[in-house]
Amino acid sequence: MKKIVILISVLFLISACSGSKQLSAEDIQATISAGIQQTQRANPTSTNASTPTDIPASTPTFTPTNTALPTETSTATSTPTLTPSPTQTQTPTITLQAIINGECLPTNTKREVGVVKSVIDGDTIAVEINGTDYVVRYIGVDSPEPPVDTFAEEASIENKNLVLGKTVTLIMDTSEVDRYDRLLRYVIVDGVFVNETMVRVGMATAVSYPPDTACLNTFREAQGIAEMGLLGMWASTFVDPESRGDSLSPTATASPGGTSVCNCSIDYNCSDFSTHSEAQACFSSCGGSITYNWSGMDGDHDGRACESLP
Repeated sequence: MKKIVILISVLFLISACSGSKQLSAEDIQATISAGIQQTQRANPTSTNASTPTDIPASTPTFTPTNTALPTETSTATSTPTLTPSPTQTQTPTITLQAIINGECLPTNTKREVGVVKSVIDGDTIAVEINGTDYVVRYIGVDSPEPPVDTFAEEASIENKNLVLGKTVTLIMDTSEVDRYDRLLRYVIVDGVFVNETMVRVGMATAVSYPPDTACLNTFREAQGIAEMGLLGMWASTFVDPESRGDSLSPTATASPGGTSVCNCSIDYNCSDFSTHSEAQACFSSCGGSITYNWSGMDGDHDGRACESLP
């Protein structure tokens, strides 16, 4: 705008000089004002405000924000490296009800597992337990002893057939060893109660060795079965009272001390005794009890034999 005004003024001055006319201050001012008005009419939209120079829009510079992607934390289930440990011989848990006639066996005493290396006789074996050899004596039974009893060899053979070379479970009663340092044990093999079996097939007799008597009644019942069935040692010695002559009259008597003199291999009847005390002494000494009706002398199973006798 200022340039236009100056230009008009210069042109006016030149025009005036060329005409040799003296211009007054009022004329100059009027001329300038007229130039300004003409300029405004020529540029009606112009304003004193300077036209802003378009500032190019700056291209935004994007600073990439590194947004951390969620790290996928895999919960790795580590598989532990199994280090093989030495195999330990565990004492198996035995279900006593599964053992033939094993209900009498203690359930809270020591148990061991071993392998039978040899059979000494009908009631004694040699067993290896955890690498050590032990002699084991069967609790509560007694088999014939060589060379006194000719039946001893048969008892040893029967014992070998049951246990030799097999893994057995040994169960303690009360005593650890006997006076000969032999382990006192009930012996189990393949669900068979060896002590009881030896008695039941007539290869051993039931004996009482306190305090190890948990299965005494079981053994006495087994002996009664062997006697009545004429099994093993009882086959050649059993005598039926009805087939006896007068020379084989009953020998059962009760001594003052209450000990009977009685042959347990004989199948007695109450008629073979004179008094109830004689019959009772024989009955008790041969293992008779409430649960074992030895020789059929306790008809009402109350543990009292031949109650009809005086």
